[in-house]
Amino acid sequence: MTTPAAVVETLTSITPAVAPMLDALVAASGWNQTARDWRLFERLGSLHGVRDGAGTVIASGAVLPMGNVAWISMILVAPAARGQGLGRAVFAHCLEQVKASGRVAMLDATPQGEPLYASFGFTPLWRLTRWQRDAIAEPAQAPASDKPPIESLAALDAQALGIARPAVLADLLDREGSHCIRNGLGFGLVRAGRKAHQIGPLLSTDEHAAATLMHNAARGIAGALYIDVPDGRSVMAPGAAQRRLHAAARLCTNGARHARQHHRPHGPTRLHPRHRRPRVRLRNPHMPLNRSDLPADVLALLSQGTVIPAHPLALDASRQFDRKRQRTLTRYYVDAGAGGLAVGVHTTQFSIRERGLYAPVLEAAMQDRLAWSDRPMAMIAGLCGPTAQAQAEARTAVSLGYHAGLLSLAALASASEDELIAHCEAVAQEIPLIGFYLQTVVGGPILSSDFWRRFALIPNVLAIKVAPFNRYRTIDVVRGLVDARAEERVFLYTGNDDHIVLDLALPFAAMRDGAPVQVRFRGGLLGHWSVWTSSAVKQLRQIKAELAANGGALSPALLALDSRVTDCNAAFFDVANNFHGCIAGCHEVLRRQGLLEGIWCLDPEEGLGKGQSTEIDRVYRQHGDLGDDAFVRDNLARWLA
Repeated sequence: MTTPAAVVETLTSITPAVAPMLDALVAASGWNQTARDWRLFERLGSLHGVRDGAGTVIASGAVLPMGNVAWISMILVAPAARGQGLGRAVFAHCLEQVKASGRVAMLDATPQGEPLYASFGFTPLWRLTRWQRDAIAEPAQAPASDKPPIESLAALDAQALGIARPAVLADLLDREGSHCIRNGLGFGLVRAGRKAHQIGPLLSTDEHAAATLMHNAARGIAGALYIDVPDGRSVMAPGAAQRRLHAAARLCTNGARHARQHHRPHGPTRLHPRHRRPRVRLRNPHMPLNRSDLPADVLALLSQGTVIPAHPLALDASRQFDRKRQRTLTRYYVDAGAGGLAVGVHTTQFSIRERGLYAPVLEAAMQDRLAWSDRPMAMIAGLCGPTAQAQAEARTAVSLGYHAGLLSLAALASASEDELIAHCEAVAQEIPLIGFYLQTVVGGPILSSDFWRRFALIPNVLAIKVAPFNRYRTIDVVRGLVDARAEERVFLYTGNDDHIVLDLALPFAAMRDGAPVQVRFRGGLLGHWSVWTSSAVKQLRQIKAELAANGGALSPALLALDSRVTDCNAAFFDVANNFHGCIAGCHEVLRRQGLLEGIWCLDPEEGLGKGQSTEIDRVYRQHGDLGDDAFVRDNLARWLA
């Protein structure tokens, strides 16, 4: 093979000479696409390639516009031409075409290709596993199938994917050997590939119904079979295993930072493998995020319960953002064992928005957390302000890879509950929500149990942070959650810094249908946990271990810990001065440990309250065993490096 020319050209047509070159690229890469897939891209999109000196196409790429998005696919390089940057050149060419059209760029990536796309700013949307079944001797009798009018499939497909692609579906269904399996809740397409039959797209409003569709689609096929299933599908994956499929590859879908907003509404269970190879799906940062898109390990972490500290803001003596110390704090929280971070919240100082620091601070936490550890963590972004502002902040958070938004209602404190629910529903269209019952002394409205019932019924609600510092209002949240029958889906996290241990230790009961329903707080999302964090992780672990070992009961010694932790919080949060120094008090603890250089806040008037430093001294003397100074001392130099 001669030295390739570094020129990417648009392949205006698949000529008889070009067709075998493209098929050879697919075969050499072991992909499942056929000549019909190349023709689909030619007809509905565009093809691009690089030729060597002999005119052979040795690298390829395709762009398939579908409404507001464009799918980049078929990034293939001949084995002998790899390592020369041809794949990068073709991909950059395709990406520029998408940018010029103003569409959202999306793609599927193999694990091998993911680093390339990440270097262009793509981030994961969701991960998938390719399930594969080898050829079998005697397939079960095929179920009834048909080729229904494409309009009947396109509507459900558009609801699930968020974009309309009837021409793509029509092409897939029109192929020789393709057929459709339907039931009252969804459909699945089966089509022939180069190596195996492919099931997909497969969509249903119910995952159990989707598993049945998968079973029916596999019947009657003697050859090898592929289906790509998003991770975290608790019914689909076991169902695939029961049908003699095995996990064969890890995949992921991705999207690009440059693209404009793309709305993907709540919809049916999405199990559609599109025409592509195993991949990582990289998400466009401006695409709305649904709970079903979240990584399974993050959902499991939140469900089990974890420590989520509210991340403070590091400033220097000029009250400018101190990037080095901010990184130090993030590293501290990661190594302390925190299961997540809440950024852009009250402890981070709401006025970062007025200083243009909201996005930089969120991005810093995400970058530093990912650079320091690859373990799963729940990343929570604070959202506030009127609806337009909260939605814009949600889009920023999604673009940076955050999993959920903690929605403050303080700016709408005078609004009716109907107006508040409408606000929450609008923001939930952008990102999974964590509700926030904020104490009234810092601006939170009083909310009824019926508000929390209605809030818990919003499909994209993930959790509720309960922080009214009031037992009656805490119980209102529990009642609303139980009335909504959402106690398994919506996770309770304590924000009641005045009763952290008891919230985590005690069951809460609310009546439903004449019987008590018990719920528990899963973990905590707390400003108090921004200090002495490694000790908080140990305390939560100890509470959970005792509850498991003692049938839901705690020892008197551990129950008594509640008052000690509350006493610490009274000093850190400056209760004596009506919470005037609640942020500066946490800064003071971090300063004493060397994590911060000072206690500076963005507002020069915000500092320690009268006598607060003396109270913190007392807490150190009386409750120093609850701290983690030794842990910080042993690691500080490494975190500052």
